[in-house]
Amino acid sequence: MPIGGSFSATALVTNAGARSRFANIFAGLVMAVVIVLFGSSIGYVAMPSMAGLLIVIGFRTFKPDRVEMVWKTGLVQQVVMGITFVACLLIPLQYAVLIYAWRTGQ
Repeated sequence: MPIGGSFSATALVTNAGARSRFANIFAGLVMAVVIVLFGSSIGYVAMPSMAGLLIVIGFRTFKPDRVEMVWKTGLVQQVVMGITFVACLLIPLQYAVLIYAWRTGQ
């Protein structure tokens, strides 16, 4: 399963106590060794573990006080936040992000 450096990987190693950029490189090397040694078993573990990891990171990055702050800002921000939330639930994430960018003019 192909993987790469991303915000979720950086957040994971930072929360685990990483202090340098070498942490992602080391994680990649460990992943390469594991795939070479246990390649036939990886298919049974990769997708469920990635889903679990994304759920944990999603919960850790959710900040209720910031949602409340945006909600109190005004009607336009409430509508944009609501559309983005519903879009994330109903359509693939990359399209939801495009809708968010289009609605906010970014």
